[in-house]
Amino acid sequence: MRPLPADQFYQVSFQVENVGRKVASSKKRVTWVFGQGTREYTVTLVWSKQSGKRLLNMAGEEPYFEEKKTITFFHKWTTHDGKMNLHVLATAATPSKKFVSPNFIKFELIINGERFVKLPSKDGTPAPEEEPHDGPG
Repeated sequence: MRPLPADQFYQVSFQVENVGRKVASSKKRVTWVFGQGTREYTVTLVWSKQSGKRLLNMAGEEPYFEEKKTITFFHKWTTHDGKMNLHVLATAATPSKKFVSPNFIKFELIINGERFVKLPSKDGTPAPEEEPHDGPG
């Protein structure tokens, strides 16, 4: 593989965990790890389906918190240094297959207009073809 340009974002990892205390599936922790050059960044969304509390965090950035009992979540922000525009889109429930594409993703991070799921890996390997799942990776 050809090395990535220094300004190219790349995927490192994606993980969805059930982290509720009493009922594990009642709270999700979604973690995206991506990089650019030699630097890696982590964005974490913790979402309680029971209370509606959502905490979005990225190291070095002001955490975002809201409490709404809705099945969708979206938040846009620009990093404090102005170098990244980020957008998180999420849904607590997968819509009926007759209403969405078979490649529907429940949790998505967009970095400067690029979908995380479409970013190459660090070694330059292109992103795999999308398959139906909770998110990329």
